[in-house]
Amino acid sequence: MRKELSNDENLNAVEIAFRPLCCVTEVWGYEQKLRFKVFDCADRGVVLGSRPRALSFT
Repeated sequence: MRKELSNDENLNAVEIAFRPLCCVTEVWGYEQKLRFKVFDCADRGVVLGSRPRALSFT
């Protein structure tokens, strides 16, 4: 059975995936998309991305 994650769960999953780097995430596009940016220790953006909001795990 698939479980659709809430916005907060989606944001948390992305932030955890990039630890120990700093990751800033936000939901946008009428809550249909997830946008994130990952920073290195010198606060330079190293990863930019956006994904559909609904991440699901089986």
